[in-house]
Amino acid sequence: MDIERFGMRAGTVFRGKYFDEEGNLTYGFVENAHEYDREVLFISGEDNRLIGPEYQRNQMKVYPRARLEVIPRAGHSMFNENPEHTFQVIREYLEQ
Repeated sequence: MDIERFGMRAGTVFRGKYFDEEGNLTYGFVENAHEYDREVLFISGEDNRLIGPEYQRNQMKVYPRARLEVIPRAGHSMFNENPEHTFQVIREYLEQ
């Protein structure tokens, strides 16, 4: 398999392991998420149209303590499009 972009191999392995032939998720990643009592950070670029802020707000619902940081002037590639803000948010979260 030729690697066309960063993360492609991981995505291919992930899909092969955790999705069935019809594309249904076969692993319960969030089965016990409600028991996790620490804050969970979700990050999204404000211009991400596929899995942007609205999508992330919906995903956050399984955690009792979740917050969303929206990165301005960034889409899906927020680490490339606004690295200063993205890394600042992550550093602050890790310092808690």
